[in-house]
Amino acid sequence: MNLPYPRNAAPIVEARMKGMKPAGPLIVVMTDRYQRLPDDAHVFVDAGQAYRWDWARGLDNAVVVVEAATRLGSLLVDLAGSGVLQLDVVDAERVIGWMVCSAEPLRTVRWPKSQAVDWLGDGSWHAGLARAKAECETRMVGKWRYAA
Repeated sequence: MNLPYPRNAAPIVEARMKGMKPAGPLIVVMTDRYQRLPDDAHVFVDAGQAYRWDWARGLDNAVVVVEAATRLGSLLVDLAGSGVLQLDVVDAERVIGWMVCSAEPLRTVRWPKSQAVDWLGDGSWHAGLARAKAECETRMVGKWRYAA
């Protein structure tokens, strides 16, 4: 069965074929309530429709943006099965978010309210986190690293 790519996936798929990936999370939008942040990699999906996700393998994070009435169907299972490293869901209407620990059976951890507010706002929390991570990685060059 030939599944379609999500709407707006073509530029991301082309970049992935060249060995690149988005700098931030892949945003999977299922609602009109979400205001896009500049420079985010966005794709748009419809509830109940299956899509091709093989191109998402190895992405650091995919965030599914929904509203209260959204029905996810098999989307989380499909994304988790694609090999995305972290999967999150954010409800733009109720301003709440969850990290998906397991898609099948569904197990989640709810985000702190402030994280959901910031994530749906201007994204400064994410930008600050990315800066702190980059700074830490720069400091750690040449130092011991411990593996669990």
